[in-house]
Amino acid sequence: MIAITHNTEDIIAILFTELTNGAIHAEYKVDENGPVLMEVNCRVNGGLQVYPVEDAAWGEHHAGASLEAYLNHEEFLKKCDKPLKMINYYIRKDLIMPEECFVKESYVDTVFRNLESFNCAINLGGGRVYPKTIDLSTVGGIIHLTNNDKEKILEDVETIKQIEQHEIEKIYDIES
Repeated sequence: MIAITHNTEDIIAILFTELTNGAIHAEYKVDENGPVLMEVNCRVNGGLQVYPVEDAAWGEHHAGASLEAYLNHEEFLKKCDKPLKMINYYIRKDLIMPEECFVKESYVDTVFRNLESFNCAINLGGGRVYPKTIDLSTVGGIIHLTNNDKEKILEDVETIKQIEQHEIEKIYDIES
């Protein structure tokens, strides 16, 4: 995938010669045939950025790397020649709402805090209708996990799934 991205960078540089340094965002679809480039843009990735999670997983975050590309380009290029190393395993666990419901209160940011891999949570709040989860924009919250022990982080994901599927009342106060 990195080779595909580097080739794409060359194409962008040819098409837009004024672009020499900065962020590039690429999205891939990966299936049994391998990666397929879906999108490429001259920007950092979109959506909600959780820099402490990126720092915990990779030792830096993309916004800092983008700034470094502009402000200290030589140092940035040295890093680009080194293989990307994960410091910790990282998993983003989106919480699945099994059906549409009115959530009076959400405990997403506190109920999983004692998991060894817990890094942070995105709580979507209470006092509103949560739709049934059908895609990434209808999740009931997000749990970010980081851990240097692969088995432990996977165990914590299973714990979240069990609570999500069998003890949802620990996560949400749902109006009956």
